[in-house]
Amino acid sequence: MKILTSCFLTAFLIINCNASDQPVPRRAAEEEKRLHYMVGEWFVSGEVAESSWGPARSVTGKETGRMRLNNLCLEIEGNLFYGDERHNSLTVIAYSPASKNYTASYLSSIAPLDTYTIELQSSEVGEVWKTTWTEINQGEKYFYRDTRTIIPSENRYSYQVEYSKDQENWTVLYALTGRRLVPDDAPSGALPHR
Repeated sequence: MKILTSCFLTAFLIINCNASDQPVPRRAAEEEKRLHYMVGEWFVSGEVAESSWGPARSVTGKETGRMRLNNLCLEIEGNLFYGDERHNSLTVIAYSPASKNYTASYLSSIAPLDTYTIELQSSEVGEVWKTTWTEINQGEKYFYRDTRTIIPSENRYSYQVEYSKDQENWTVLYALTGRRLVPDDAPSGALPHR
């Protein structure tokens, strides 16, 4: 009986120790759930203003938003046309619990890899995502800021990018809108995190 009890206890300890050695997948927190607003297929249209980057032109195309890695990050794949020029991009947005902010990595067919911080805010209308960054264009430093306002109840968003040389006088570079084509599993109506 002692041997049977000892064998049972040893087997129990081995099973439990091995089970506790396995990493437990982290679950998405409320902060990651806010990224769900961009899940789905989006038709994008708008205008790019004339600037040192090129002539004014229309923008049309599609963005596809998917949650990845057990809902811990958002991947947005862009397939847009700026006039006749094709522009493919990939953005991955994740929340960092350590620094308590959202970070995006952006890679496109016409620009180098870029990483920046996104500020997410809630408003009465929907989610407001704001980003700022700097770039060098033709040897000059430019400051950028963009605002994406997501309106879940209407399955649409607006997106505007502005630039400045002095951070006081801003010029609109892009003004785009997105309309969700496939509602997918993204939330609509009331914002769940209020």
